Amino acid sequence: MSDSVAYEVIIIGGGAAGLSAGIYCGRSGLSTLILEENFVGGVANSSYHIGNYPGFPQGVSGIELMERFYQQACEAQVKVKFETVNKIYDKSDIKIVETNNSVYETYGIIIALGGKPKQIGAINEDMFIGKGISFCTTCDATETKNKNVIVVGTGDTAIDQSIYLSQFCNRVLIISLNPIGEFDCSDKEKLRFIKSDKIEILWNKEIYSFQGDVHLSKVIVKDVNTNVLNEITCEYCFEFIGFSPNSHICKEILELDNQGAIVTNDLMETSHRGIYAIGDVRSKALKQLTTATSDGAIAAFMIRKYINSIS
Repeated sequence: MSDSVAYEVIIIGGGAAGLSAGIYCGRSGLSTLILEENFVGGVANSSYHIGNYPGFPQGVSGIELMERFYQQACEAQVKVKFETVNKIYDKSDIKIVETNNSVYETYGIIIALGGKPKQIGAINEDMFIGKGISFCTTCDATETKNKNVIVVGTGDTAIDQSIYLSQFCNRVLIISLNPIGEFDCSDKEKLRFIKSDKIEILWNKEIYSFQGDVHLSKVIVKDVNTNVLNEITCEYCFEFIGFSPNSHICKEILELDNQGAIVTNDLMETSHRGIYAIGDVRSKALKQLTTATSDGAIAAFMIRKYINSIS
């Protein structure tokens, strides 16, 4: 074993999958480092109410659940550092992780980078990102106090965030391409939370363009059936239409599918020995909190076997 290796395992990403892998790695005695760019918990933090995670019959907020994950990882002696990973290298038995602050050598890597938000592709969208267009209520919800807000999407995240935002803003207007009453969320129980005077849904609509001076001030909405355009005043628009796999750091060395997700087998093994991928960054049929934590447990088990085989 190399004296230059400070951590036997490096986990890239501190969301649910990464924290789960960290808990299992730490408890198995592996010295483990989690590298997270922003904040631990990932997209699960933005869930106002999680009703389908086992062990919480009354549901639990994403922030509370992820705080428990984080505390359990800390109890397992897992180290967490907030750094941006720029590149990984495979040097056979030694892997190298390059960040904005450091260069680490390790024996095994678990990639748990999740996904990055998809954009809707409307006119002037890029112009207003960070100036009224947001993908993160944790970051920007407090800025919406007494303002009119639009949410794009009717999936689990969109519904969660609409409920959360309604605590701050004047009004939440949900824009959906779907026919009337057709929600995309998998947990229909959470729909009971949107019965609020502050939340309204516009069906069969899409955002055609964003407008404003320095900051977003209105959107032009198009009816997908009639193509009729209407102007709606708003100060913030939150887009929740899904995620693209955040696999940019490994696209040069790992096999990806046509969606950019990392290809693995059922044991979380990638095309390179000693490098594993878990959670929403990997190619899989179902992307849920429970499957993310399962991925983490499997990868931790396999990486321990791998490290034992090279020691």
